[in-house]
Amino acid sequence: MRINSNLEENLIEVRKKWIEIGLPKSMKNLTFLDVGCWGGGFVKLAIEKGAKKALGIDIIKSKPIHNIPFIAIDIFSERFLALPTFDIVFCGGVLYHTENPISLLRRLKIKTKKHLYLKSALSLKNEEPVMKILPTNELGNNFSNWWLPNEKCIIAMLESTGFTNIKKTHESKLNPKNNTKVCSFISSPKNILSEKILPRKKELL
Repeated sequence: MRINSNLEENLIEVRKKWIEIGLPKSMKNLTFLDVGCWGGGFVKLAIEKGAKKALGIDIIKSKPIHNIPFIAIDIFSERFLALPTFDIVFCGGVLYHTENPISLLRRLKIKTKKHLYLKSALSLKNEEPVMKILPTNELGNNFSNWWLPNEKCIIAMLESTGFTNIKKTHESKLNPKNNTKVCSFISSPKNILSEKILPRKKELL
């Protein structure tokens, strides 16, 4: 169930986050998909900014607090694959909820025409690309959180799933309670399929 909040206060916060993430100032002639749209504020703002089509999707079936085009859908379902592609795809706060983040990124690539904007909580820096598994509710007192990648890991996952021109657009202050930060990235899909499709040995393909 979604928590109702003041719509105007919600949009003020969304406008601030839109700028922080680096989403386009104008959405004129662009299409927009918010994967894990929750309250629907980003879709609402995309429409205000001139998007010719905007859609929010979420696995939660209850309607968002904002009156937006919305479909309750699981990104790992066949219904998601039936959706059209979108110029701009935004996915914030979803990656660490999925059992298979690589599969999530591959599906996001299928639906991204121009740019994917990905926002996620990250662990502290490490020399190697690593991802911490969360066996309990240690992150945000939430048992639905599975993973906590570091920055190098999330960049490597984007590269491995067929994204290029990856840039970090925003980094939050360190959260001292769990030693995490929230970062946003922009990337573009390659026109070719990722080579990292199992089995990865070419002689077996």
